[in-house]
Amino acid sequence: MAANNNTSATQQDTPFILDAFYNLGRQQQTRNELQDAELSFQRALKGYQALYGPQDLNTLDTTRRLAEIYRLQGQLTKSMEIYEQALSRITTKDVLQRPILDDIYNLGNEQEIRNQFHEAEQPFRRSFEGYKVLYGLQHSRTIDAANGLGRVLRWQGKLEEAEAIIQTTLDTCRDMKSVDTKLTLEALFTLGLVQADQNHWKEAEDLFRQALTGHQRVYFPWDHKVISDSLFHLGRACNHLDKSQEAEFFFRQALAGYSRHPSLSKTYHPMGIAAAHVADRCYHHKKYREAELFYEQALDISKAVYGEENPFTLDLAVCLGRTYSAQEKFMAAGLKLKWVLDTCRRTIRNFKKPDMGNSPPPPPSSEEEDHQKVMMKAMNDLYIIHEKQKNLDAAVYMMERLVNKSSKIFDQGRKNIHTLIYLNNLARLYIDQGNYLLAKNLLREAQSGCRRLRHFREVRRELLGRDSDPDDEPEEITEAFKLMPFIRFNWAVLWTAQGRSPKKFQYQYRSAWMEFMETRGYVDEYTLEAIYRDALLQRTCGDHGDATGIFMLAMKGYESYYGEEDHHVLDAVRGLESVDDEDAPMFVTQWLLGRLNPFLDDVESLIDLID
Repeated sequence: MAANNNTSATQQDTPFILDAFYNLGRQQQTRNELQDAELSFQRALKGYQALYGPQDLNTLDTTRRLAEIYRLQGQLTKSMEIYEQALSRITTKDVLQRPILDDIYNLGNEQEIRNQFHEAEQPFRRSFEGYKVLYGLQHSRTIDAANGLGRVLRWQGKLEEAEAIIQTTLDTCRDMKSVDTKLTLEALFTLGLVQADQNHWKEAEDLFRQALTGHQRVYFPWDHKVISDSLFHLGRACNHLDKSQEAEFFFRQALAGYSRHPSLSKTYHPMGIAAAHVADRCYHHKKYREAELFYEQALDISKAVYGEENPFTLDLAVCLGRTYSAQEKFMAAGLKLKWVLDTCRRTIRNFKKPDMGNSPPPPPSSEEEDHQKVMMKAMNDLYIIHEKQKNLDAAVYMMERLVNKSSKIFDQGRKNIHTLIYLNNLARLYIDQGNYLLAKNLLREAQSGCRRLRHFREVRRELLGRDSDPDDEPEEITEAFKLMPFIRFNWAVLWTAQGRSPKKFQYQYRSAWMEFMETRGYVDEYTLEAIYRDALLQRTCGDHGDATGIFMLAMKGYESYYGEEDHHVLDAVRGLESVDDEDAPMFVTQWLLGRLNPFLDDVESLIDLID
C-alpha cells in the first residue's frame, strides 16, 4: 500500500479514492505507522487540493492531519511550515483559520514543554497574531497565546519584549467585563517572573502577592502545585528584599504544598531551592537538627535534577557538612566535605585545557571557577573542624593550601581580599603553634593589603564625591574594613603570647571588639573572645573598674550567644569574681541568685565561686 501512495494525483481521482487514502492514513496513525500515514495523507492532500481547492474543509482537515504526523515524528519545524502554508491560502478573518491556529498554538505548547523556547516563539507569535485579527485582543484565545509568547520570550532572555506583551495582556484582562480568571492570574504570575529576572523585586513581590491571593481563591484545594509556585516565588522576592522572616514562612508553606504531590518530591527544583532557603534560616537561628533535615532534602533533589557534580549540589553538601560540624558530628562532617573535595577535583580535571604551546594557559571557565570556589569553602570548613578538635597541624596544613589556592584563583594573587582573610587566619594558627615570626610576617602582609584597599576607597570617594552611596562600594573594600579588626585582634594575641608588656597594647583588644560590632553589626564568637581578653588585660594592667564592666559585658554576651550553661559563661563569672573591685562580688552574687537552674553541677565549684 505504501508503494501505491507514491502515485501522483490525477484527474481520475474521485472523492471515493481520496477519502480511502485519508481513512487509510488515520488507521496507520492509530497503529503508530507514522511514515506510512505521512505518505497516505500526502496523497490525499494533493488530490483534495486539485479537486476542491485550498480552502475546502477536506483540504484543511488533511493538512492538519499531515502536520500532526510531522509533530508526532518530532519534525516540529516542518509541521509549522505546513500550518503556515495552509494559513496563507485562507482569507483573513475566515472562520476556517481557527482550527489551524489552535493547532499552531498547541505546537507552541509542545515545544515549550520540551524546553525548545526559541522554536516555540514562532508558533505562539503566529497564533497570537492570528487570534488578534480573528477575535480581537479581548478574547480568551488571544490572551492565552499572548501569555505563552510572554513565557517563551522570558526564557530566551528577551525580558523587555516579554514585559511589554504581558503588561498589555494584563491591562486588557482588567479592562474586560468578563474574563477567565485563570488567564489573568497567569499574566500576573508571568509578569512577576519577568520583574524578578530584571531584579525588580519590589514590583515582583506585589505581583506575586496578587497572584497568590487569586490562586488560593481559584485553585484551592485541588491544585496545590500552582499555589505552592506562587508561595515559592513570593518567598524569593521577600528574601531579596531582606524580609527574611516572611521569606521563611512562604518557603515553608510552599514545601508543605509540594509535599502533597509525591511526583515532585525528588525532581522539582523549586522544592529543593525552598528547602535550602529554610535550611539557611534554621542554621542562622542555630536550629541545627532542623537545618540538617532540610539540607539533606535539598541535596537529594539537587542530585536528581542537576547531578552530583553541579556546583549548586556541591555547595549544598558543604552546607550540610557545616551543619554536622555545628552539632559536633565531626566524622560525618569530615566525610561529607572530603566527598565534596574529591568530586571537585575530579570535575576540574575533566575540564580539558587546549594545547597552547608556550603561551600562557587560558583563564578558567565560569563553571570551573564555581567548582574552585566550592572547593575552597569545603577546605575552609575542614580547617574549622580541625581547629575545633585542637588538631593544629592539620588546621595549618589546610589553611596553607587555602592560601596557595586562593592566590592562584583570584585576581591580584596574595593581595586579593580572600587571600588576605586566609593569611590572617593562618597567622592565628601560627601563634597557637608558637611560630611567632611567621605569624608576624603574615599579619604585616594582611595589614598592608587592607591598607591598600582602604586607600583605594579614599581615592574612589574623592573621585565620586564624599556623598556617594556606600552600598555601591566594591565588595572587597567592605570586606577589608571588616578584616582590619581581626588583624588588630591577632596582633594583640601575638603580643600577649610573646609576653609583651600589657601597658603597650592595653586598648588593642578594645579597639578590635568595638570595630567588630561597628563593621559587622552583630556579636559573634570573635567579638566575645576580644571582649573577654580585653577584660583580662585590664585586670592585669590594674584597671579593675574597667575590668568589672567588661567582664559583665562578656558574661552577658556569652549567655546570649552560647546559652546559660556554656563553659564560657563560667569563665567570665570567675574572671569577674577575681577582679579587685568592691562591686564585683555583689555582681557575682546577683548573678548566682538570678539563676534558677545553675549549670554548676558539683557543689564544691559553687562554694569556691561564692567564697
